[in-house]
Amino acid sequence: MLTLLGRDPDIPSRELLEATGYQCATTISKKKKDLYTRGYMRGPYYHINLNTVGQNELFDIYADIEFDASDYNLVFNLIQAIKCWRWIFPAIQGDRFFVYFQCNYYTQVAHLLNILKKEGIIDYNFYSSQNRWMGENPNLFGKEILSYENLFAECELPQMSYPFKKIIKPWRQLDVKIMAYLQVRSVDTKFIHKFEQDFYDCSWKKNQIKYSIRKLIEYDIAERKHYNVAPYPRDKCFSFLMFVETKDITKTLQAMVNLGRGCRIYKAYTLAGETGIMLSWASARNMPGFLSAVEDMDDVWVRAYQLKTHNTPYMVKQSFSVKNFNIENQRWIFPYQEYEREIEHLLEKRKE
Repeated sequence: MLTLLGRDPDIPSRELLEATGYQCATTISKKKKDLYTRGYMRGPYYHINLNTVGQNELFDIYADIEFDASDYNLVFNLIQAIKCWRWIFPAIQGDRFFVYFQCNYYTQVAHLLNILKKEGIIDYNFYSSQNRWMGENPNLFGKEILSYENLFAECELPQMSYPFKKIIKPWRQLDVKIMAYLQVRSVDTKFIHKFEQDFYDCSWKKNQIKYSIRKLIEYDIAERKHYNVAPYPRDKCFSFLMFVETKDITKTLQAMVNLGRGCRIYKAYTLAGETGIMLSWASARNMPGFLSAVEDMDDVWVRAYQLKTHNTPYMVKQSFSVKNFNIENQRWIFPYQEYEREIEHLLEKRKE
């Protein structure tokens, strides 16, 4: 059931009944709830393509930030002061964060990180991208131990770049708010309606919210509906993040597609320039040998890092603020000077 839902989130209940041998649709519903509760499944989600929204561009920025472990909380707070962050993943070693930012000028984020570097607090590597993230759910009948012998085998490669699609359309505040929800939450009209009513006193009706979601799907802003299926309960998974480079960008993509192919692994990957970035969950039986093995491979440069467990308070995500989109001129805006002032405040506080 998990494997089928991982392949097609809209698979009819009739097909699930035939495949599983269950007799009643209510059994399917109960089993799905149980899989949610046990940490196997989240969603359904959409990938949100903000590249076609507004009159200016957005960039995805990935930063590999290294620091002294004694500055852990300070660095975490400094990163959060750059409020265009989308997620923060902590490495298990306690001296590294992987951070995804999203903004209209990647040079501004580089400037803010350089302030911290000049203070001697961090060192970092920086990657900018406008490519898609591709997600692959596990084969629950696949091997537990990951394979990585045939990284350059011929395989079908996904289209990583978003298709060019200029939309001449003004977006309303409701539409932008729904984009923000769908970037980090599953599709839940009731939750959105209640949350907006309780916390923002908004009077949007459920049918307005549903219409906005349909519109985002129609314009391919909300695309590739999917469940995130974990190979094991999330808190029992071995989570890791990899940076991959080869002499050829096609080979880099090939390596990410083929790594653990057909195995019991969840993976999501993207390209940032000539570097591949991949996030994965697999069996804990793969550590620690897997990380050192992939780093010693020929013809491919790999740096792999184990991440802290999902229940750590330092693994966080957030969507963009609707304040980052100017409804009047339909442009993305980010208050970089405010971010810099907050950083300076935290640095001054540190010296007291």
